[in-house]
Amino acid sequence: MPELPEVETIRRGIESQLHGMCVTRVTVGRHSLRKEIPPDISQRLGGRHLTHVSRRGKYLFLSFDDDTLILVMHFGMSGSLHIRTHHASPSHPHEHIVFHSTSYDMAYHDPRRFGFVDIITGNDKARYLASIAPDPLEPAFSIDQFYQKLRKRTALIKNSLLNQKLISGLGNIYACEALYHSKISPFSPSCALRYEHCLTLVESIRTTLKRAIACGGSSLKDYKKTDGRMGYFQYQFSVYGQEKRPCPRCARHHTAGKAHIHNVRLGGRSTFFCPLCQHICQQTMT
Repeated sequence: MPELPEVETIRRGIESQLHGMCVTRVTVGRHSLRKEIPPDISQRLGGRHLTHVSRRGKYLFLSFDDDTLILVMHFGMSGSLHIRTHHASPSHPHEHIVFHSTSYDMAYHDPRRFGFVDIITGNDKARYLASIAPDPLEPAFSIDQFYQKLRKRTALIKNSLLNQKLISGLGNIYACEALYHSKISPFSPSCALRYEHCLTLVESIRTTLKRAIACGGSSLKDYKKTDGRMGYFQYQFSVYGQEKRPCPRCARHHTAGKAHIHNVRLGGRSTFFCPLCQHICQQTMT
């Protein structure tokens, strides 16, 4: 957390509320996040106007004065961005950096401090994009290229979906949900998937992400939307966090008594799945 739907929700909140805003100053409460916040951030952004907000995977790019400067944000495990009127009091004890304008404050919160904020020029944006794969909602995403990458990997498909160099934006929640809806076993070696399986998986990923974006993302612990409200996709989870509950799909086929959601650790992450209906390329659990 936050994953692609949460970051996209934040992007839309900034775009709708702050487009054209002029930064008057920047207040830094803590410089030591995953990366050191640039010490001259207030001088560099002061007087700049926000002209565009874009995203790739879990990264946000806030462009000022038509890409003269770009503010890069990553929210790590617990980051979020809140927009409030400039006279409001700080609303969170882990508020590390605040971007002030004449009407609004944009505050970056991160209790676990695994995220980061950086400033780059327009020419430097390419090095960020080169380090992460296109996300499945981008026009640049190629199913054929994704399939060819999977064919070369023996890693389990669940772990491959979390690899941001193969496909960006997915974390544990949406990887579990997408695998469930595509009926693919999380224990399948990536190279075992046939092309038709890959097509089904990508469609499930896209559908899951779009549904989550429509709900404003998932609020489990720290994440909230830019207006402080919670997302509500967590109420639509099919498998994530549903350990020991009946499988929704099997219940519809009157096999609920035989199928409950399981939870095992893969790559250090909880993996939620149905052992009965997620049968495509099923392998023995290890």
